[in-house]
Amino acid sequence: MAKVTKKETVAKKQPATKKSVHKRRVKGTSEVDNPKYANLDFMLNLVESAASKEDAKVEKKLARKAHVAKIIEEKDAKKDMKAEEKREKLEKVKQAYLEAQKKKKTEARKAKAKARAEAAREKAQPSTPKKKVRFS
Repeated sequence: MAKVTKKETVAKKQPATKKSVHKRRVKGTSEVDNPKYANLDFMLNLVESAASKEDAKVEKKLARKAHVAKIIEEKDAKKDMKAEEKREKLEKVKQAYLEAQKKKKTEARKAKAKARAEAAREKAQPSTPKKKVRFS
């Protein structure tokens, strides 16, 4: 017989695998399984609890929809407010520009009228002959 060495005697370790625990079906009371034998109060309570759960679910859904609608409405209001502010600012700039143009036209008209008046005055006054001075 061959001599047994230490290496052969050591068992190889297998990686530990966790066994999955399967959920087993819990047997219900006969009232749930077979409504024919059910107590009326028990069945009413069962239906009432199911209805209340469904109502809570619907309420939660409606609340979520209302919340989302409110957020969207706030965003739209904010966007509209920004657009309105931008429009007002643009209107102010436009008014300032129009005022400047009006002022410029008025100044040009005044200058033109002044030049006409000056020309008329020059024309109306007989020009005095200037003395010619000769330097020798």
